[in-house]
Amino acid sequence: MTFHAVVTSDDSAQTLLQTGIDGFRTQQSTFMLIPVGKKRLTGLATYEAFTTNLRVALQQNDTAAEVVTR
Repeated sequence: MTFHAVVTSDDSAQTLLQTGIDGFRTQQSTFMLIPVGKKRLTGLATYEAFTTNLRVALQQNDTAAEVVTR
């Protein structure tokens, strides 16, 4: 999975965090070469952990920070 994160400041001095997924692969279980079950995004848990930790760190440093995920 590839993603981006951009941290900027707006005119009112608030911190803005924008993240987004740029590319991903999926995994799906198979039974005798037949796909079964739901597809899963490879790396999604890592992406979610990263964005959560970054959001927490930003909000600790800027209590007025606004988090937007796109």
